[in-house]
Amino acid sequence: YVYKDIIQNENGLEFKIKHKDNTYDIKSQLLGSFQAENITGAFAMAHNIGLSPEKIISSIEKFKGMKRRLEKRYDGDIKVIDDIAHSGEKAISVLNCLRSIYKGKIITVFEPNIGGREIDASGSYKNAFIDSDIVIIPRLSKLKINENEDKKPMDGKELANVISNTHKNTLYIEDDEELINFLLSNTKKGDTIAFLGSHGFRGMIEETVKRLSK
Repeated sequence: YVYKDIIQNENGLEFKIKHKDNTYDIKSQLLGSFQAENITGAFAMAHNIGLSPEKIISSIEKFKGMKRRLEKRYDGDIKVIDDIAHSGEKAISVLNCLRSIYKGKIITVFEPNIGGREIDASGSYKNAFIDSDIVIIPRLSKLKINENEDKKPMDGKELANVISNTHKNTLYIEDDEELINFLLSNTKKGDTIAFLGSHGFRGMIEETVKRLSK
């Protein structure tokens, strides 16, 4: 099973899977050209246990993807993407993928996990947001910290300062309502808002989508 001729855009992927003398046209709603490999693997497995190519292709086309993995939360004039990318390394991968698909401005709201808040993690943020036009650090969610731990994790303002060393357009916005208003006031048709992090953003994604939908 070999995949080839990948075309990706904001609607998803189109490519071909070749198996022996047969070639199958595949359409998927998933974002990211890397998904072609995952889909081909799923196709091969399903085909080998006896499902018909037609049924497999139909299922692939209907599958909307896993929650919080480049999940499209709003697909209007302005796109809202949700991903669990909670570290500098993961942010690089997700934003590079989004930049290859969307041509407008990308505004990233980023909240790392506890490991990404440690001072030792500062180096991982060097150029991590090069594919984002603006980075916003919200008020960070409270986490349980080991009282015996010597190192105090960075707060949101400190994290924003670290990221601003290689990304000048980095903001710390403590108030959730102010953050949502900033997103709505600084995006236009063709732009993308990406919420990256391991937490729920205190309903900010849902409220942003709600206001964009009006």
